[in-house]
Amino acid sequence: MSRSKLLAKREEKLLKIRQQLITSFTWLLCLAMVLGTLLLLVSGMRLLLLSSNPQFTLQNIEIKGNTHITPDEIIYAQLAEMEVLENKINIFQVSPSKLREKLEQNPAIQEVLIERVLPNTLSISITEKQARAQFVVDGKVYLVSSDSTLLPYGDNQQAYLPLIAIKVDGKLELGKKINTEDNQAVFDFLSYYDSYAIRRNGETFFPSQIFKVARVRQDPKGDLVLFLKQSGISDDFKIARHNVLLKLDSSELALSLERACTFLIENRLAGKPINKYIDARSHRVFVE
Repeated sequence: MSRSKLLAKREEKLLKIRQQLITSFTWLLCLAMVLGTLLLLVSGMRLLLLSSNPQFTLQNIEIKGNTHITPDEIIYAQLAEMEVLENKINIFQVSPSKLREKLEQNPAIQEVLIERVLPNTLSISITEKQARAQFVVDGKVYLVSSDSTLLPYGDNQQAYLPLIAIKVDGKLELGKKINTEDNQAVFDFLSYYDSYAIRRNGETFFPSQIFKVARVRQDPKGDLVLFLKQSGISDDFKIARHNVLLKLDSSELALSLERACTFLIENRLAGKPINKYIDARSHRVFVE
């Protein structure tokens, strides 16, 4: 085959490829125009049928969830700042994402779920950060979550929360974490104690089912010293003479706590009273 015929075939092939590309691009452009038209149509119908429909005027706000630390008044005040409570506002003019972001700026709130309930209700579900402990600075009681976030103080919180002794430097601000390297072992313990589980005879047991933490502090050596109180309906949550005093080695806290939890659970299941001082590393028991 001559050179000229080869070049002609190559040009013909390139021409077909260009034609195919132009055809594909044209179809894509048409498809984009159709999709754009549909999007504009949907947006227009939404504006006409929803956002401008007087039947969807916001009339009710339902606040659900655990709002023990954050009263409804505070949430309503934040909604008012965003003009969500403005008269004659349409429910579809409220942006759930923006509203959620605003409410989650509250230091006591962990998560917010918002949904529109037609025709005229906005449902707001609040999940608060749980106060895990309390501490005292300059005679004032503060609440703190397990991630060391300082929370607003709520009524009757001190009745069941453990008292922790921690080092606090600088000004205390709501929503700020107060955890430092000096306090790390305390917060590690608060998270670990409730999560630790041990299985015996096909059942799962947690240390907190047997003993509640009353106080946590660190001694000069860095070891954690815990005062535990027996769990029960009649428990008056006072540090009694015969409650358990437990020492944990802070240098290997998880292992030390695992040994202590196993000891507490196994002895309680065996019906043995635990009214003494326990060294978590050796499991030796001493009379106080």
